[in-house]
Amino acid sequence: MPFRLGLALATPLALLPLVASASAEDTHPATRVDQAPPPAHKQTIQAFTLGRVDVRAQALPTAGETLLTREQLDALNADVLGDAISRLPGASLSHNSRNEATISVHGFDPRQVPVFLDGIPQYVPYDGYIDFDRFTTFDLAEIRVAAGSASLLYGPNTLGGAINLVSRRPTEPVSGDLRMGAGSGGGQTLAANVGLRHGAWYLQTGASRLKADSFPLPKGFIDYKTEPTDTGAERANAHRDDRRYLLRQR
Repeated sequence: MPFRLGLALATPLALLPLVASASAEDTHPATRVDQAPPPAHKQTIQAFTLGRVDVRAQALPTAGETLLTREQLDALNADVLGDAISRLPGASLSHNSRNEATISVHGFDPRQVPVFLDGIPQYVPYDGYIDFDRFTTFDLAEIRVAAGSASLLYGPNTLGGAINLVSRRPTEPVSGDLRMGAGSGGGQTLAANVGLRHGAWYLQTGASRLKADSFPLPKGFIDYKTEPTDTGAERANAHRDDRRYLLRQR
């Protein structure tokens, strides 16, 4: 019992110096926060700005497509695709070692300027190059040539542009035309197109044939590379027979 009473009395006595020291420090005027002298002037802290650069420019107009209408194709007498497109600015016509016509648009060949028929790409499985003289224009309404800035709706491989062949669609209840012609070297041209339309429904049919046995050579012409084959009045192995049929319904 005396031992327990001694501990109870010693604890308050031991805490008295600590309490007194704490009270003395709280009442010291130099260490009180609420009694600190006010600042002489109020300072405004501003954030550093790196600055802003405004660039204003006018959007360049997108280069549109060049059109060759049906009337222009008839006026130019362009029966094949190569002859038609070669009349446009920036396009050039050439023939490769297989005597196939190829078109270059602003320096880009058909691999960068593909040919579409109503939006469907046309390719050759062998090397991808098509012969532009094998596409007749008798059943086309127009030819759209986009050089450099083709629409993204055409898809890939349009780095240098796109060539879209738009086939005919009747605009009247009954429409049609017939074309016949003949030329040197046994050349023959025959084309017929008939269209029917009733409201939103239409039917378009067409058939064409472009045929030639050869083409004449100048008098006295000698081809030293193929002599004596091409020394006559006509070029040998220059025959052609292109046929095309069209049937569209909606």
